[in-house]
Order: sequence, then structure tokens, then C-alpha cells
Amino acid sequence: MCVVPPTKTSVFCPWKEIMFQGRQQANKQNYNQAIALFAQSAQLMKESRSHSVFASQHLSQEEKELLLGQERLLYYQAVCFYLKKDTSQARAYFNASLQARLQAVYQNVAECVEVFLRLKQPLRALTYINELLANKTEATRFPLYRIRAKIYRNLGLAENQKRDEAQALVYYQRRIKRFALEASSYEELSSFLIEIGKYEEALQINAKAIALEPNFYIYYLTRAKIYALLKNKDAAFKTLALLAKESFSMENQFFALERGEVYEILKDYDAAEACYLQETERPGNRRDYLVSLYVQTGRTDKIHGVNQQLAQEKEFDDRVSEQMWRSLLN
Repeated sequence: MCVVPPTKTSVFCPWKEIMFQGRQQANKQNYNQAIALFAQSAQLMKESRSHSVFASQHLSQEEKELLLGQERLLYYQAVCFYLKKDTSQARAYFNASLQARLQAVYQNVAECVEVFLRLKQPLRALTYINELLANKTEATRFPLYRIRAKIYRNLGLAENQKRDEAQALVYYQRRIKRFALEASSYEELSSFLIEIGKYEEALQINAKAIALEPNFYIYYLTRAKIYALLKNKDAAFKTLALLAKESFSMENQFFALERGEVYEILKDYDAAEACYLQETERPGNRRDYLVSLYVQTGRTDKIHGVNQQLAQEKEFDDRVSEQMWRSLLN
């Protein structure tokens, strides 16, 4: 396909301008043209890189931008193939986009491990985290134990998981001693205690965060979630009711997903659905929560309705939900 090259006066760099043209074609459902443009953009990007970038080396901001751009281009091609109903190519390009992201976020440990796990490579994640632990001082090792515990959980290694969780707990306790008047320190520990199933302890720590910042919306959402996990429906509903107060009216508009998750834990699926539907009305919406709820509750007729809505999205990459990618990769 012949593509008009970007002009010298363009405010965009060449690969970005071609990528923009590709998005325009994809939005018009001209997927073959879009794929060709994205491939041309990727080639221009490759030519703009002065040398090979390896995941182990320190990346400049420009190199990170190029790698993230590569990830976007691969992802856009994956979306186009998916919308063309070519699931084999969609899967291949989506995996390739994750590999590109892996290089760009290699210095971001938590996100890097998350990508490894999404690629179903927990042993590779474990090797990566062990290499980091071997080269860290004791003080900087502690935050990594929580991440490694997650890998062990994925691998089903319960004893190793418990050992690292105990080490991570020491880190959060030390942090609280150092920043005893910062509510966020207690929120971090509370979040970790929820993650490892220590809900009663999480509730106690959460109370300290609220005592320090009684008007911060997130801490009440955490409390509602803990009550829900403890199967204390009355307390969870009362906490959610607090969030309807006038002082929280602004925040209440922006945490529909979090409230929906609490209702879902409480098995109040109608309320959860209402929250997730509220989220879909906002720009950059997350319909995957809604799709996941319908999958869990067996309402396949509703999923069809969400798929129809996705198909009508103005931006082509909003037409595929995260839940759909997960089902494609499984």
C-alpha cells in the first residue's frame, strides 16, 4: 500500500505521524490498511534507534519512549487482527506487545513481574527477582519480598510464599516506625495484610490511617473491602453509605470500580453492576470489570450487549476489553 510520507514541517516525528494515520484507518474499520501503516511506523521507529537496546542496560527516556511506542504499535496490530477475527495473529501480536513492554519497564520491578506472569512465565519472573535480590543491600531488599511472594503464590510454593510475606511485613512495620504520622504508611500495610488474608489485622491498621486522615475517601473504601472480606455485610454497607456524604461527593464519582469490587465481594451483583455501568460512562472506561462480572454470574446475554457497545466505540482500541484478551490467552 502506498502511504504519503510525513512532511518535514510535521510537529510529530515520522513514526508517530504514520501511527496516527494507522489509528485513523482503524477507527474507520479499515483494518488491513491500519495494520500496514502500523508495520511501516514500526520500521521507521526501528531505523530511528541508533543501537540495540537490551533489557539489562539502563535506558534513557528516549529509549523508553521508543520501546513503549513499539509496544503500542504491536498492541494496535493485535487489536486490528482481533477485530478482523484472526485470533491466531491477534494472540501472537499481543504477546509480542507484552515482550516489548517488558524491556521498557525492566527497571520497574512490580510491573516487570506482572508482565512475566501475564506471559505465563513465573519461573522467568522468579529468576529476575532473585537476581535483583542478590545485588541489593538489606535495606533495599525488603520491598522485593512482597513481589517474590506473589510469584511463589503463582507457583503454588506455600512455604516460600509465607517466608517472603514475613520479610515483607518487617519492611512495612519499619516504614510505619519511620513515618508514624503519614496515613499512607498505614494504608500500604493494610493493603498488604489484605493481600495475605490477615483481614482483622488489616482493619486495625486501616483505623489508624483513617484517624490520621479522616476525610480521605480511599481509606473508607479499604475499610469497606475488609468488612466485605470478613463477611460483615452490615458494616461494609454502613461504610459504603458513609461515602455518600456530601464531603465525599466529588470522589464518589471517580471510584465506581472500587465500590463495585466491594459489592461484588458481598455478592450484591446488582449494585456491583450499577457501579461498573457508571464507570463505562466515563472516558477511558473499563468494561472488563463488567464483562468479568457477567462471566462470573453466567449472564452471557449481557456480555453480548457489552460487546455490541464495544463495537460502536469511536476509538478502535476501546473495542476490545481486558477480559477478552484474558480469554484469548487462556
